[in-house]
Amino acid sequence: MDSKRNVREALNRSLSGLTENPFLAQRVITEAKGETKMKKKITGALVLVIVLAVAMMGTGYALFSSQVAEFFGRQYGDDMANWLREGKTARLGESITVGDVSFTLDEVVYRDRGLYGVGTANGINANDVLVYDDLTYIPDSFAEMEDAQALVEKAKQTGGRLLAVGVLPERIGVDGGEMLIPSVVGYFNEPNEDGSLTFSFEVEDGFVLADGESYQVQLDISVIEMSGQGDMLTDMAVQETWNVEFVPVVMEPAAQPETIAIEMPDSYELLVPEAYKQTGTLPVYRATAADLTQAIDPAWFNESGIAEWRSDIDIIFNDHAVLGFSPESVWYAEYSDEFYDANQTERERYTPDIAPDYRPMPAFSYAILDIAADVHNGTKEFVKGVGLEHEELALITLETAKARAEELLEKLGVNGFACAYALDMSVDRIKTLGEKYNEFWYESGQGYSNLPQQDYSAAALEDEGYYLYYSPLGVDHSSDPRHMASLYVNSRGVVFANIYNYFNRGETLYTPDTLITPEQALERLGEAITHTRYAKKVDALDRVALSYSAVRAENKANGMVFVPAWQIRFLDGENEHYANINAVDGSIIDSSF
Repeated sequence: MDSKRNVREALNRSLSGLTENPFLAQRVITEAKGETKMKKKITGALVLVIVLAVAMMGTGYALFSSQVAEFFGRQYGDDMANWLREGKTARLGESITVGDVSFTLDEVVYRDRGLYGVGTANGINANDVLVYDDLTYIPDSFAEMEDAQALVEKAKQTGGRLLAVGVLPERIGVDGGEMLIPSVVGYFNEPNEDGSLTFSFEVEDGFVLADGESYQVQLDISVIEMSGQGDMLTDMAVQETWNVEFVPVVMEPAAQPETIAIEMPDSYELLVPEAYKQTGTLPVYRATAADLTQAIDPAWFNESGIAEWRSDIDIIFNDHAVLGFSPESVWYAEYSDEFYDANQTERERYTPDIAPDYRPMPAFSYAILDIAADVHNGTKEFVKGVGLEHEELALITLETAKARAEELLEKLGVNGFACAYALDMSVDRIKTLGEKYNEFWYESGQGYSNLPQQDYSAAALEDEGYYLYYSPLGVDHSSDPRHMASLYVNSRGVVFANIYNYFNRGETLYTPDTLITPEQALERLGEAITHTRYAKKVDALDRVALSYSAVRAENKANGMVFVPAWQIRFLDGENEHYANINAVDGSIIDSSF
């Protein structure tokens, strides 16, 4: 199973910025710290969902057998299975029929800000054939896959249809609180010998999930007919929303692990605002759900006129720029009138017979943004030591660039953000870094990108500009991916924008007398690490920064609040991890471990 999962993960590479609707992060936020260079079509990535219900077993702990633990144990090993058995479990058996397929939710487990569920999908019509995920999202190879063709042949023999099914959590509530979109969602379906499918879900999202008594889940159920060549017949799709509520209970008491003291390194960067330095505290604000679709005006981004509304939230302008927006996010970038084959690199390196995938060519401004994002991420050797040099370029100043960016944020109703990072992209820098960028991604063999290679030596003065990054309290590389913005601003204005704002900051609710100190936050981190299922070391502390995070109110029915939060970055060997810790009560909001 490990090798099978490794194949799925290897295929889940990124086509950053090239999708028809480029802010997939409305639902799945993958690289909060920058843009991934390659993303392929998702095959069966494991996923999270939540399902389940209320059901208390009258048997003793010794008789407890968890379907969730057994399923995920097959995926991840016995440690995962044992860890899940000690969570809170809800057993169901509730069913819904969508598009001639019956879905039964069997069991869900909650533990440590994660929900894990399994269920069964059965075709109502015995002639129909259900297609599992590993065969669903790669139609170019469908005809060559032995398992896929076996299902096609079976459907021919029975005279039935090929049906692809999906079950995904759209929103989650806790104790009757606000229904929130999970940011990291996964799923995986397995075929059974009787022709049914076992579907599974995972959601590990501390910003959405929290310890509670009851959980409410809005599930998106879909059934889509497929052709024998693996194409989705979307005009034959059936979709329905299913609302489920459950109360999980402890079925097998968790063993209390020994708390091991972790020695924290003394040296780390501490970032706090002046108000905290003076008072030792910060206010708690009400957080209200943002809806950028209600405020946005396409002319704020582009005045060339609208050539095409591809959907209610997706616009192509006359000059080929694209604007996409949702209630929580805005994405804008410039394109040319040319097209390129996004599968060319894949064809040259791995799959000679893969069909072309023609996409609009990113404009030069987008290509410059890609370099600047790599510099901001700071992980590639060729960007080491690169930083802000010039606050004034030939046609624009840093002050002007910030003013234009902040004017746009204000128009969108985005508040509480401050500039955390700025990088000047002069003609010389574009040319110099562009050469190194191309060498890494296209010529060295180290990088892999589906984006077309650009000629950065053609840079002119009108291409110069500033890459800017904004977040609450101006914390760079914020570990809360729901509130941040990256923009590229040149003399023509904002030519690239990637903005996330799930909540707006409302009125002050109260100001705590004091907040937990950075030292207390680190103690809480050490305690949390020793109780996690994946052992971690703290070899180096990178940074402890005070920012804001939106969390559920103490009484979850009272909605959401913005609380001061310590964002801690640390290294375990070469691996970077983070933890967001509530600076008011010391609870873990979210973490990467």
